[in-house]
Amino acid sequence: MANESKVKKVFGIIGTVLFFLSYIPFTGLITAGAEGALSGLFGGRYLYGFEAMWNTFVWLCVIPIYPFCILYQLIFGIAYIRKHKTLKFITIGIVAALVIAILGVGIFYQGKYERDAENAVTAVEEYMMDNYGPELAEDISVRVLDPTDNSYMVSSPVLPDGMEFVVNLDSDFDTLVDSFCTHNDEFRGDFHEYLREQYDLPDNVSFQYVLSHIDFGSYRYGEDYTELYDDVDYRISGVEISLGELDDTLVLDTVNDVYENMYPEIADHLSDDWYTVYIKSNGRNAFYINCYLSGEPTARIYTYSDYRGLTELNNAQIDLG
Repeated sequence: MANESKVKKVFGIIGTVLFFLSYIPFTGLITAGAEGALSGLFGGRYLYGFEAMWNTFVWLCVIPIYPFCILYQLIFGIAYIRKHKTLKFITIGIVAALVIAILGVGIFYQGKYERDAENAVTAVEEYMMDNYGPELAEDISVRVLDPTDNSYMVSSPVLPDGMEFVVNLDSDFDTLVDSFCTHNDEFRGDFHEYLREQYDLPDNVSFQYVLSHIDFGSYRYGEDYTELYDDVDYRISGVEISLGELDDTLVLDTVNDVYENMYPEIADHLSDDWYTVYIKSNGRNAFYINCYLSGEPTARIYTYSDYRGLTELNNAQIDLG
């Protein structure tokens, strides 16, 4: 009998320790509510407050940590804890403290998240106002994924219904122009033809450029986008020229011709204080020449690895003009 009593005592002590330890995983809900949690096992977006707590609870049920803890608490609590008044009150205190902490953290951080979201919407609207004007800023809709990283999904009437673009306030950056071009897949090509006419480019000459900004004004998706051409800000990074057979004299003449006759016209639209001239020979890449404009204008000439023509210009540096 003495041995049996000792076994029960040891069993009770070990079981009680495990019983109270089984509440520790539930503190993870408090941490998730305060610090946020990634939705899903493989990421996605950050959740906060009660949403983060629920997400954490679901995944720890799937694993399954919480079901095991709850099942053990029910079985041991009924079989042992409820028979001991002190342990019963300690258990009630722990459960009450967890519930109060979970509710308190959830309410506080859920409210904070909603306030941050409201402030984020205001900040995005101000960003759009500054960069695209009031006509566009008044009609946007902002979806907050995670206000802590200052990146937001925005819908606008210049895009099809349901389509969004990204605004990142930390980097003062948005993808509206790229999204616009994605949903108007001929715009870049059509705008390049417009540039060809504006600069009166020969058939064998084209630009490499990026669209940096469009003042959309009152434009709405589906309208004639050619009306936007005069309100497009673009940056030219290179000039591509297609020629026939090449020799070094022709290459040098071509580079200097671009500098003397084309550079003055495109200077205001260069992406930096340098540009690149790309020369093709019979449809194949031959030379690329980086032209540096700060200080004394110079150019560094390179050949493509698969160019088979004879030249003494590879890696040569020349003065422009």
